[in-house]
Amino acid sequence: MNGDTTVPGVTVSAARDAFKQQYIQIAWTTSDGTAGVGSATVTGKDKIQFSYGTDPTTGAAIASQTTVAAGVTTSGIATAIAAAINSVTNAYQATATVNGRIKIVALTSNTLKEDNSSLAHAFNTLTIDQSNNGSTTFLFAGNNSLHIKAASASSNTTAIASSLYNLSTPGTTYSGVRVTAKNTSTATALNSMNITIGTASQAFAGNGGTTSDSFDGLDNNAVLLTAGSNIVAASINSSTLDFVSSFSNVENPVPVASTAGTTNRTGWLGS
Repeated sequence: MNGDTTVPGVTVSAARDAFKQQYIQIAWTTSDGTAGVGSATVTGKDKIQFSYGTDPTTGAAIASQTTVAAGVTTSGIATAIAAAINSVTNAYQATATVNGRIKIVALTSNTLKEDNSSLAHAFNTLTIDQSNNGSTTFLFAGNNSLHIKAASASSNTTAIASSLYNLSTPGTTYSGVRVTAKNTSTATALNSMNITIGTASQAFAGNGGTTSDSFDGLDNNAVLLTAGSNIVAASINSSTLDFVSSFSNVENPVPVASTAGTTNRTGWLGS
């Protein structure tokens, strides 16, 4: 970072705990190892039921049912699930990426802006219901010619038992670097303590930024945290003051009245 960490009255710390993004892969193959493809006879009744944990702002389950199109692939499933997630929660934003992946970012509480801070909502696990008792009516045995007439392909439960297909939704979380400069003085405001944004750092260039790997959303430019925008307002979470605050937020030390070296604190105990 080429920064001086020995400035008197200032501490500088860094951690890889911010700017988090989650990538979920829709991994679907049939028994011969080929990519899964939905039947050409899929109708509007063919739906996929999924869940994505609990909404951290409401406590409600993030779950929905989405319709898939005829001949759907993992890319189409990712697109449908991403849209459904966005329709049932304001805590996260999902975007379908290439290669059947879903990118999820946490949104700042009471806003529709991405939370870039280390206080952002934790990510959940995506689960697709494949049981006969659930609400998924789409058959994942797919349009594979080896399975299409097999009796065991008539339900996902029997298709799984017969190893006709494999479906999983692994997720990976990527984090960026947070740098915090803090005035350690409770008596003096450092007028020159202003943080400015520099040019792009090659040290934080990410993973190539190409559309083939879906990492085009990663940013190698520094971004200032602003309370109520890309970090939760301090009125909602006081921990924000550990990352975004001004000298006016410093609590003034209050001397304790003392008589002969003792202070009567029994009034604190109540009754």
